[in-house]
Amino acid sequence: MKGKAWIIMGVMDISPDQIPSAKIKRTVINRKTGEILTSALIPTDKRLTIREKEILLLIRQGLLSKEIADRLNLSIYTVNNHRKNILAKLDVDNIIEAINLAQDCGIIR
Repeated sequence: MKGKAWIIMGVMDISPDQIPSAKIKRTVINRKTGEILTSALIPTDKRLTIREKEILLLIRQGLLSKEIADRLNLSIYTVNNHRKNILAKLDVDNIIEAINLAQDCGIIR
């Protein structure tokens, strides 16, 4: 069982004025180490690489592909390829949806 969760407990606060469309916030924490295990909740096909996460965070800050390329010493084609991969992995139509989904799933903070 090394590295596998053997028990997970969830607590939900359901209030009478809860918005039906509100997302449920969740976090898995290893109580022994304090490590936050967000990747345990993210399907394998939706996991982004470190570089893709970095680019998504820079996009969220408002940087354009050219600015990201300059900052990370990449070509604009590489940045645009990462953007395309992010959209495909998260199965969304645009970068705003990608940012929202990534935040909701705990992929980025």
